[in-house]
Amino acid sequence: MPSNDVVVTREFYIIGSEHRIRLNIYRPVSTAKDGIFRCRVEIEGAPDDLNGIDASGEDSLQAMLHALKMAKAMLSSMNQFNFNSNMRWLSDSDPSLNLE
Repeated sequence: MPSNDVVVTREFYIIGSEHRIRLNIYRPVSTAKDGIFRCRVEIEGAPDDLNGIDASGEDSLQAMLHALKMAKAMLSSMNQFNFNSNMRWLSDSDPSLNLE
């Protein structure tokens, strides 16, 4: 998808590292064939290939909500298992990823 279709982006960092993780969620799109809306979720800089996962819904709002929940689960798991809970968003002292 073209970069101008990104509607949500957030960059995370790892304490003690120059490694960066970027979350991108693309605008919901509907296919005429099935009418289901899909939001693409990409996590750049992830240790696993997590690019190009689609969240779907009956309408654009449900697809976006599913994309946010999917992103939260993927980032939380990655933070715990790949980065020893050292992934942060704003400050070193705040352990939450602020994806509530």
